Amino acid sequence: MSSAKINFGLVKHRRFRPANNAFGYSVFTVSIPMRARKANPNLLDQYRLCNNRWGLCSFFDKDHGLGSSNSLAWIEKILKENQISNIDGAIW
Repeated sequence: MSSAKINFGLVKHRRFRPANNAFGYSVFTVSIPMRARKANPNLLDQYRLCNNRWGLCSFFDKDHGLGSSNSLAWIEKILKENQISNIDGAIW
């Protein structure tokens, strides 16, 4: 079974007008295996990423998929609407 992954990166920005300016900062994102989460609703609890509850970091379905209460169902609906039916791997 897949587990959540933390991804680290750097965002850089440079502007030439009206004044020359550049900066960068570190960021992180969390990749969540949506089908594994469906099979095990407590999957994120082991990382203190609480499902639809406040925590150190939280994941709320309502914040993804146009306010859907089930973000995986929203993704699968988009795949179906676009005649993409042979996707059986992980959806992150």
